[in-house]
Amino acid sequence: MQKKKLKEKKFFIVNLDINIICEKPNISKYRKKMIENLSSILKIPDKIISIKATSNEKIGFIGDGLGIAAESIIQISNEKLY
Repeated sequence: MQKKKLKEKKFFIVNLDINIICEKPNISKYRKKMIENLSSILKIPDKIISIKATSNEKIGFIGDGLGIAAESIIQISNEKLY
């Protein structure tokens, strides 16, 4: 697990930004629970987790509703900021 490697090297997650690209389902009704689950699993405050969603404007297999893509940016630091 990568979280374990961060801990071994004395690094901390200070921001987690996730963008989900899909036509359906509507992520807004799942967003809060997703943040709670990530906060619990990673043992980080929910206030440093951001989950957003966008559509693919009906383009490609994602736009056809046949898939979902996700991208994330994780900021780490050697100082615990929370």
